[in-house]
Amino acid sequence: MFFAVLITPLAALAWRTLGKHFRIILLLMIGFQALFFLNIKPVDYFHKTNVDYDFFSQSTTSNNENLPKTWEFKDIGNWQPGPSIVDGSGEITVGFWSGSKRSYDLSLSTDSVVVEPTMFYPGWKTVIVNQANHQAQIITEYQVEISKILKGRLGYSLPAGEYRIKSRFTGQGFYRVVGNIISLTTILFLGISFIKLALEKNKSWD
Repeated sequence: MFFAVLITPLAALAWRTLGKHFRIILLLMIGFQALFFLNIKPVDYFHKTNVDYDFFSQSTTSNNENLPKTWEFKDIGNWQPGPSIVDGSGEITVGFWSGSKRSYDLSLSTDSVVVEPTMFYPGWKTVIVNQANHQAQIITEYQVEISKILKGRLGYSLPAGEYRIKSRFTGQGFYRVVGNIISLTTILFLGISFIKLALEKNKSWD
């Protein structure tokens, strides 16, 4: 698919320079390419019950290649839209929860480890505000020191106290930023190229 997208500008340039017979060959090649895409089928597939999917510990990729290297958590069937205290005790009040943004309050009676039911991926940002002194702590990295408890999930450890937590996915991870830069650079390059070709064409008509 990426090859077909990248080759499109070259095909457009070739169309302008080739003769009638070569244009026919080019059209046939594009037709065969379209026919190829229309006949693509999955290598394999399976159908399970809803319960099976709820307790499916793998990803939908071929070899779980998109899972974080730190991911070891298996009990994903008990997912709930809210954090949990896995070490310690206290109360949680969820104010707002979505897949990429959430806000909740913690009242911890002991030192605790709090976990959100989300795979940690670069780009997550958690702001922890201590309600006693209003000091803020910002977490953007995976908490390696409690990795045996987190097992690849988003989480942190806190001493006893009252806290307001806000977590959101910023999309500012290194690989995502690099990918966005490459995409924008490509779009900009193609835009400039087409504008340049249009100006040259208008100039030739003059």
